[in-house]
Amino acid sequence: MINDVALSRNRTVVCYADDTSLLDINGDLADLHELMQASEGTVADWFRANRFLLNSKKTQSIVFSLKNGDQFNFPSVKLLGFTMDRKLAWGDHIQGVCCRLNRVLFLLRSLRGCIPGAHHRMCYFAFFHSVMAYGITLWGGAAEVKRILLVQKKAIRILCGADYLANCKPLFVREHIMTVFNLYIYRSAIAAFRGLVALPTDFHRHDTRNRHRLNLPYCRLGRTQNSLAYQPVRILNKLPISARGLPEVVLRRRLRTFLHENPFYSLREFFECDTATNGVQEYSG
Repeated sequence: MINDVALSRNRTVVCYADDTSLLDINGDLADLHELMQASEGTVADWFRANRFLLNSKKTQSIVFSLKNGDQFNFPSVKLLGFTMDRKLAWGDHIQGVCCRLNRVLFLLRSLRGCIPGAHHRMCYFAFFHSVMAYGITLWGGAAEVKRILLVQKKAIRILCGADYLANCKPLFVREHIMTVFNLYIYRSAIAAFRGLVALPTDFHRHDTRNRHRLNLPYCRLGRTQNSLAYQPVRILNKLPISARGLPEVVLRRRLRTFLHENPFYSLREFFECDTATNGVQEYSG
């Protein structure tokens, strides 16, 4: 098997459907290039031996590094609908999402007045919301997400037939639609609650008011603090401690209601609000 050959050489192989990805790790760039070439050769040999065809034109490679220099200037790559740049800043991916959403704006504007309002709303969720929600737990903490919010504001104004400069927060509340930040908060909190995100298990024993909160993992870089390994834990900590004892269906309903009633335009707004007095309460049923 290709996995056995790769793992024996300190390589990682990830297969999803008909996509195969190889991960090579090395601190020296020259050694890493040799390792990548050897990995590609190993995969090509395995494909030929099993009568598969490796499309070299669709094979992409990238070096993930925060260092600067011409030797690190690899172009962004696409994988399973995500556009990943070498620093994992998600700027290129968000740019692509904005382009797709802007095309949907034309559709929503063309359909306004042609179909009933309920069907117009269904089109928003089918063509706009689905694109915005795809993989949001991965890239939703990036700084460029505000660009998607600007496009979403245009969509909600079109959906409600509001003026170009109308205040959108009442429109989000009226239509029961989450902002892109609310959607990220919701998906991240549920992922952490369900154990899809690795949670720290250590608690300190000092008698402080935050002694029951999960200890956030140490992150030296701000980019790491916006990642899947950090933000879901921080979001879960923001919810009342009693919320962790709720049945999942109850937590999802109450959190969804809370976010529908409180459209946030940034993560800072969420972390500065009081979730305990806004609907995410202890379960008594």
